[in-house]
Amino acid sequence: MTQFITIDGDVRNFFLTFNNIGQDVSPDRTKLSHYPVVPFLSFLRKTFYILISIYFSQTNEALTMSTKPPASVAEYPAESLEKLAYNVVAEIPTEEPNDRNRLGYCLWGWLSERRGTLLQTICAAGTRSSLTPEEMYDIIQKRLQEKGIKVS
Repeated sequence: MTQFITIDGDVRNFFLTFNNIGQDVSPDRTKLSHYPVVPFLSFLRKTFYILISIYFSQTNEALTMSTKPPASVAEYPAESLEKLAYNVVAEIPTEEPNDRNRLGYCLWGWLSERRGTLLQTICAAGTRSSLTPEEMYDIIQKRLQEKGIKVS
């Protein structure tokens, strides 16, 4: 099937047809003529949207988005449990930094509430690492004992 676009003086009709590329436009909707437009209008449509997005990204109109500066980060004191937990797991190799952060958060939860065992906490963190949970347990237990915290 050859695809056609309706050409007439109505701009709204042009854009309705322009946005329906890939669908057949019936011949009875035209007042002047039909033209086959499959490859050209595809190019024209993409170019139109790119130019419009470039225009609005370079102006200060209502359509451009604005962002606020990020919130400031308050560091915990060096002797707090939060800082201790994140410092203890800082050297553990993980696939992503968020894995290390999740392990630090779980360790902080264990230090503050002492629910379950440390090994259960490490397994629950689901940290993706080249180390096994038992190896991570040994490292964390050693570092906690260096800081004066007894792990039972």
